[in-house]
Amino acid sequence: MEHIATVSRSSGIDKDGDTLKDFKVQEDYRAFLQGKISLYLAIAFESPKQSTSIISHLVPGLYLASPSIQHNRLYSVLISLLHHLVVAYPSQSTFNQHLGTIPAAFLPRDSAEFQWITSVSKSLRTQNYTSFAMLTRPAHISQLLDSANCVRQSQVTSDPGGGGSASVMRQAMNVLVHSLREKARTTTWQIIRSAYREFSYTNEGTRTWLTHSLFLQSLVPHCKDIGVEKWMEERSALGHARQKEGVEGRWLVYKAQ
Repeated sequence: MEHIATVSRSSGIDKDGDTLKDFKVQEDYRAFLQGKISLYLAIAFESPKQSTSIISHLVPGLYLASPSIQHNRLYSVLISLLHHLVVAYPSQSTFNQHLGTIPAAFLPRDSAEFQWITSVSKSLRTQNYTSFAMLTRPAHISQLLDSANCVRQSQVTSDPGGGGSASVMRQAMNVLVHSLREKARTTTWQIIRSAYREFSYTNEGTRTWLTHSLFLQSLVPHCKDIGVEKWMEERSALGHARQKEGVEGRWLVYKAQ
């Protein structure tokens, strides 16, 4: 919309001063806003089927059909790619197919955002969970969301309701990263169950290792991390492990059947 002349910008003199009266322009922008906000809300409320349906129309289709609409386009692209990593996990076929449809203008191949999303997919594909933990740690995600390529204050102020949609976007991004970490956590736990018969987390080094390996850090600012004790108690309830009698902090681990 920043490229569409308005009465306030042109005093009605600009040759494009009546652009907003064009029904097609109104419909295109309405569809864009509705699709964008619907995508973020569908993800925030964890409705994967609805999200997939919206993405198929929004990215890159609607952006290609309306090239003048660029507000938060990079956010939508990142969110759509993360969505495919989550819903198809551990397969990455739909992620790769979707990535192939996104023009370089929408996601520059030399950008930090492209490097991040492809590094996340590679770390999962190669089961490099140390790298995955680093890429999805709260500080890294916050830095990514605050980068100049993702959010430009001038864009936010030029979009009606942009400030509100920005907060929903952040929530959607965090929901997807959280879901991806949960899925990777399940895989990592299976690896730990196969590799260890027992372990103790009374040692600070082991506790830190478990926290990072199982991605127990909270993505939500000012919220506590998932405690190792709570995690192990939940695994015990599932029959994956049990606390060793008479030894505090030591757990016996049962191999997956």
